[in-house]
Amino acid sequence: MTEKNKLKFKRIHRDSRGDIYAIYAGSREYILLVTKKGSRRGGDYHQSIQHDTVLDGRVKVVSLKKELMLQEGQTVTFGPNEPHYIEATSDCLILEWLEGSFEKKYFKPYRDLIEEKMK
Repeated sequence: MTEKNKLKFKRIHRDSRGDIYAIYAGSREYILLVTKKGSRRGGDYHQSIQHDTVLDGRVKVVSLKKELMLQEGQTVTFGPNEPHYIEATSDCLILEWLEGSFEKKYFKPYRDLIEEKMK
């Protein structure tokens, strides 16, 4: 495996909802969300396009434009500046990545829902 293709893993957050890992593959960054049933994540938006793929489990996806139920193998894409959050309807594993560099802003109505669930 060349240095360019080498994978690096790093846990970047842990709380009552589960763990968040960063996966670095060359210059690309992916986020792996390990999330417990009933927990919510997100409440934010990004300048670039975001993709989330459910690797295991089921989630409810909410944005201003859509509300979907996803299961293993399904992907959702959020457009630039599209506020969103996910709610785990089972324990789940989600792979997330942005088409641009990582940055985020919180959308207060959704973020309040996330924080409410964490209390």
